[in-house]
Amino acid sequence: MAVNNKTQLATTGSLTVEQLRAAMPKRQQRNITQPLVDELNQMADENYREFFRENLLGYTSVLKDPNTTLPGYIAAIKYVCYKAMGDTNETAWKKAHPDRYQRCIDEQRPPEYIRSIVSAYNKGRMVQQLLTQSMAPIWLLNQDRVQQAINVQAQLMMTADSEKVRTDAANSLLTHLKQPESTKVQMDVQVKDDDSLVALRKAMIDLAAEQRQALRAGVTTVTDLGKSRLIEGEVERVDE
Repeated sequence: MAVNNKTQLATTGSLTVEQLRAAMPKRQQRNITQPLVDELNQMADENYREFFRENLLGYTSVLKDPNTTLPGYIAAIKYVCYKAMGDTNETAWKKAHPDRYQRCIDEQRPPEYIRSIVSAYNKGRMVQQLLTQSMAPIWLLNQDRVQQAINVQAQLMMTADSEKVRTDAANSLLTHLKQPESTKVQMDVQVKDDDSLVALRKAMIDLAAEQRQALRAGVTTVTDLGKSRLIEGEVERVDE
């Protein structure tokens, strides 16, 4: 029976060159070497290592961008995984880029400089793509906790002794369970008058004036006008 990459990963606990190449876009496959795979398999923290490997194989679509490099992708995956496990942006960046952080220390860069680099990195396109893709699975995995939190707030709202606690719980429920606001889409349609539209409008105005004059003179009646045709003619199809 054939075993897919993710099943094999869960069973063996180690990445292989073949697994990583199979998950990568074609232009990145030649960059997958045994030393690189060995380095990824030697991460100290076993729990983080497994989490990192799953994400490394799961978000390779980001590498389809021709401006994205494999080392940059690996570092960004590390950064996003550290953040998902509770680290701050700065701590996650230091762990994902130890060489860059050490260089800042060696150059005696002030904390403000490091924070600015971290902020810019966190707002980068690739990191934001990975964060966006990783948010949905985390949300789904924690659906039970979300419901538990709602139940606790509802219980406090109904039974808490303190009026403030009941009010805060009620406000929390109103905030988080608020119906999504409908998005109003507005469209501005502009019609540019051409010669045919101008001529048609003038003809309609002239016709209306003639009909009013005929009614006043008793030449025609409202009933006759209702039976009349505004435009008579033939339609000819013109193929472009």
